[in-house]
Amino acid sequence: MAPILAVLLLLAGCSSGDDGGGGPKVSASKGEELVLSFGDVGKPFSQFDEGEQRRTDMAPPRDDPDRFGREGGWKGRFQRGGTAKTKGPLVIESRADLFESTGGANKDFDLYKEALDELAFGAAGKTVEPAPKLGEEAHAVTFRQGVPPTAVRHYGVAWRQGNVTGYVLVNGFDGRLTLADAVGLARKQEKRIERASS
Repeated sequence: MAPILAVLLLLAGCSSGDDGGGGPKVSASKGEELVLSFGDVGKPFSQFDEGEQRRTDMAPPRDDPDRFGREGGWKGRFQRGGTAKTKGPLVIESRADLFESTGGANKDFDLYKEALDELAFGAAGKTVEPAPKLGEEAHAVTFRQGVPPTAVRHYGVAWRQGNVTGYVLVNGFDGRLTLADAVGLARKQEKRIERASS
């Protein structure tokens, strides 16, 4: 399990002035409220990373911390043990990035789509999923790593909500993890963003 977890964490890490309109805006003072907390995922998960995103959390094409009037970014990462028979996520990553305008967030969302498609490119079982109903626009992909019976399934979901981009990446064993698992967590984060903007 340890080598698989190391790969999952590696993949999890890889992942301006005009106003594009739409949605209330969130202020930087509420940044930490924009990502999933332990209360959202609960036991048996444990949180192993949280707080502001650092340069080591960023990868091209979203590796400029000042892109598009970005005001900050936050993260929450969780894990639990399991076997090839364990249903649901084993690793959960939640991120949010805050921008001065919805236009900046819209440009970042475009980069998210590019990054997710690049992450999945060439992987076994790669699929661009139907966009879930999240925020004002959303994008989702899935791909598989490894071979049965220990193949690992990944689902990545990104969306834009006002001047915020949100992201959830979940990993679990193939056949035991679904897009619904990822979208369910993304909806919890979406509600957190909605509360922060009210």
